[in-house]
Amino acid sequence: MNKMKTIFKIIIPLVIVIISCSNPQETNKTESLIINTENDTSILDGQSQTANEVYDCDELPSTFSSYEEALVKIFNANFRYSDNITITNSSWIRSASYYSCDGNLGFFIIKTDKQYYIHKDLPISVWKSFKSSTSFGTYYSHYIKSEYQFLIN
Repeated sequence: MNKMKTIFKIIIPLVIVIISCSNPQETNKTESLIINTENDTSILDGQSQTANEVYDCDELPSTFSSYEEALVKIFNANFRYSDNITITNSSWIRSASYYSCDGNLGFFIIKTDKQYYIHKDLPISVWKSFKSSTSFGTYYSHYIKSEYQFLIN
């Protein structure tokens, strides 16, 4: 009986570690505020970039003339909170990012094989729920797509 207890004390934590390491979503999760110290403009594959300015997120315009302009300015801004995940288990979403000036509302950007989708004023709670969802595409379609529109001029 004591041998069984000892075996379970070893095996159960080992199984928990193995399961947590095998979930690709979990390895990219961050719950704390992250200071955005890197301006990742490489995300705009194939886009020529004319603006190398770094923006304070509070200086971002409220409207943009194109998605390309919005992406360049968002990716070149210093945000109080930023987080992203690489997604390997979705049939169409490849990555998702969240950028917020105040830690409450922010820009939500997903990358697919063909393009980027931008959403504005997404609550951080929705971002966290998206990250922990079992189906990123379903969660996006039900809770984000029509609710948090990003419009250009």
